[in-house]
Amino acid sequence: MENNSTTNIQRWSSLQKLNMKQFPLDLDVFSKCEPIYEELPGWDEDISQLTTFDSLPVNAKNYVTYVSEKTNVQIKMVSVGTRRRQTIHLLTI
Repeated sequence: MENNSTTNIQRWSSLQKLNMKQFPLDLDVFSKCEPIYEELPGWDEDISQLTTFDSLPVNAKNYVTYVSEKTNVQIKMVSVGTRRRQTIHLLTI
């Protein structure tokens, strides 16, 4: 996600200009859908060595908070790289 001036998040799907708020279960319907994105500010900083949520760039923290609020799910960890030690464990955000 780093080195992005913006980050796109797919929020809805559109079928013949009708916004669908739920994922279509029918594959024929799904194949005709087009994604609708919301754009969030990105970040340019290297976050791969960060170990706390507070040390993340503001836009990265906003991204995590946005996903948590939109999905109504408490996020418990954030990965900043491919290694196990590159995981930030969260109590609450």
